[in-house]
Amino acid sequence: RLISATTYRKPLLSDTSYLDAAGRWGLSLPPANMAVFGALYAWRDSTARALDESLQYVMPKAALLELSRTAPRSAAEVRKVLGAGSGLAGGSGLLLARAEEVAGVVRAGLQQAPAARTAAAVAAAAAGDG
Repeated sequence: RLISATTYRKPLLSDTSYLDAAGRWGLSLPPANMAVFGALYAWRDSTARALDESLQYVMPKAALLELSRTAPRSAAEVRKVLGAGSGLAGGSGLLLARAEEVAGVVRAGLQQAPAARTAAAVAAAAAGDG
């Protein structure tokens, strides 16, 4: 029996979708943390699509915001932020199970931050002069 003739497809993210969300949520972060927010926002979307799950299942909004603020660089730090009693990990356990992957996303976000690119350029220039 035919229930619906069309399937809803969530619009794909653009390169600036995370900035739109930050604006809607009134989020104000330093540039490095905003880059982490952007990386986590994109990871949450792609992971939810791959698993055919909701965004909240993959990473609740509160966890997204706290991980963006704290920018944990290791799996242990991710687990500490999302630890017992915080209520941030959500009911699925997915974030804790993928703590290393989440930490990698944070590190990648930090590498994309304007300050990180500038520091890398300075270091590369210094190495070339040496």
